[in-house]
Amino acid sequence: MDWMDTVGNRGLGQVFKWAEKNQPEFFRYINDYIEKQHEMYLAIARIGSSEEYIGIDWMRWWYQRNPILYYNLAKITSLSDRTLLIIGAAPVHLVTQFLKESNLFSVVNSLDYLT
Repeated sequence: MDWMDTVGNRGLGQVFKWAEKNQPEFFRYINDYIEKQHEMYLAIARIGSSEEYIGIDWMRWWYQRNPILYYNLAKITSLSDRTLLIIGAAPVHLVTQFLKESNLFSVVNSLDYLT
């Protein structure tokens, strides 16, 4: 379900390598936000120059990944199915939002059943 093949131009490693070389002060700032993922992604968006949107190139890929996850899940799940989606912390917020706002799915947190 989570396969993007050739979508996007730069990997996050390439973005960090560029920032480390060209914006070392910003690279240190990003390291402080590793545990605050969304804040980190917004910080990554600021890596680059007015001619080279290095961080945004990666961000575009990352954000595009979320509707792809939603699309793939919707494609393999019928309305009468019960589906367990195990997903990472990074995409869970947006994918859950897409599922709820589609009005096609009833989203239930599995933790409610594990207590």
